[in-house]
Amino acid sequence: MADPIKKTFDLTPQINIVTTITGDNKDQIVIVINDINTPMWSGPMMKSTPSVVTPVDLIIGDTTIKSGAVFHLTCPSKFQQGQVSFKCEMKSGDNPFTPYSAIIATWTLS
Repeated sequence: MADPIKKTFDLTPQINIVTTITGDNKDQIVIVINDINTPMWSGPMMKSTPSVVTPVDLIIGDTTIKSGAVFHLTCPSKFQQGQVSFKCEMKSGDNPFTPYSAIIATWTLS
């Protein structure tokens, strides 16, 4: 089995999302949302269950990621790269919740 691949996405200066990719087909994923480097939530994804949803609000510093944030896996193939997308509503301080989306990790099969 190949060594794990780790991709870090900086959501804010205080919050990062680490995607760890494993498996012979690079299709086994663990997502971790960190407060700097302290894990606050994690969830697995794989080809048979390509989405994971945060079940609770995550309050990290003055930022809130509303429950129901969705991570979605697109598995890599010889025709396309793998990727994890992230969609949520988040707010900072007293500001209202705002939709946010991003591709937080990409990788190739080879």
